[in-house]
Amino acid sequence: MLVDRVGLWYSVLVARYGKVGGRLELGGRSCSSWWREVGRIRDGDGGVGGSWFGDSVRRKVGDGTDTLFWQHWWCGRAPLRELFPRLFDLAMNKDISVANMFSLRLLRGGEGWSWRRRRRLWAWEEVLLEECRALLLDVSLFPNISDSWVWLPDTIGGFTVRGAYKVLTATVNPNRDSALDLVWHHQVPLKISIFAWRLIRDRLPTRANLAACGILQLDTALCVAGCGMIETADHLFLSCLSFAVLWEQVRHWIGCVGVDSNTISHHFVQFTSFSGFGKVRRSFLQLLWLLTSWVIWNERNIRLFKNVITEVPRLLDKIKLLSLAWLKAKNATFVLELRCGGQVLWFVWALANHRRLFPLDFVTVCSLCFVVSGLLAHLVLRD
Repeated sequence: MLVDRVGLWYSVLVARYGKVGGRLELGGRSCSSWWREVGRIRDGDGGVGGSWFGDSVRRKVGDGTDTLFWQHWWCGRAPLRELFPRLFDLAMNKDISVANMFSLRLLRGGEGWSWRRRRRLWAWEEVLLEECRALLLDVSLFPNISDSWVWLPDTIGGFTVRGAYKVLTATVNPNRDSALDLVWHHQVPLKISIFAWRLIRDRLPTRANLAACGILQLDTALCVAGCGMIETADHLFLSCLSFAVLWEQVRHWIGCVGVDSNTISHHFVQFTSFSGFGKVRRSFLQLLWLLTSWVIWNERNIRLFKNVITEVPRLLDKIKLLSLAWLKAKNATFVLELRCGGQVLWFVWALANHRRLFPLDFVTVCSLCFVVSGLLAHLVLRD
């Protein structure tokens, strides 16, 4: 989107969404959800991490033809529209390139400074203009050298997915506040939201926390699953082989593929923020993460105090049942798998309000309901 502007993929995006001032448009309400997410990252409105991408890339000016004077970050500590918002607001052409701006002369009174309001600048606006001109004194253009993007975290190797991941995880846990905002959900019982709040802040009575408080000896703070590791919250909910497989089963059930983080807050934000998912699906994934964490904690306590182990498929069934119980109160569309006598029954709850969650047409819903009703009648008569 930023570099390969002569490739087929860029041409397709231009034809589909359009281009204004050298920047690809988002396409408004008609654009796809994944393209909207890409645009939010580009424009610094990506939610998690804020403007992390815009703060990590900068234009290296050659001849200045492909660099926007006001919009791009090419000199100073930020884009000129952020350094001089008043001048940017007054500028007649907000999408002018650096080359065109320099060709129109940047001296005081030069044609490069064309203001939207046909008047002389106020005294304080003249001061801003002088500061902007002073910033451009040392700038030189180089003909026959194309402008390029520079990945600031690694100016030699350039942009990589690994490098972007390091940028997102190198800060002081930027996902924690975002994760804490996600614990509150109108379809989730309050006690579970409070449990999730304690989990993210590492305030649950795990064996590691009890040992840190002097309640348990360190040699007795091993995981309840018997894996031999210290029972921290991150290990218990994400890394323990006995419970990590449950997250894989949940992903397989809803048809989502992703790479899980080993940190609670990162995992929560990643799980609920798959690129391309709409608001309703994100709400469902948020509910599902809270429920899965609650089921894991309950299973941990049952193993610890009752010495009873529940198999992962049974835990998955429990997640499906409880999620259905929470969702159907709000008329949600939901697919539930139950194990009954070795057979798999599919119950399809298709009501109007949340059909975007798992979209099914009316004929399909009626057909599935008819099949389910027949299976239920058969089981009842057989028993």
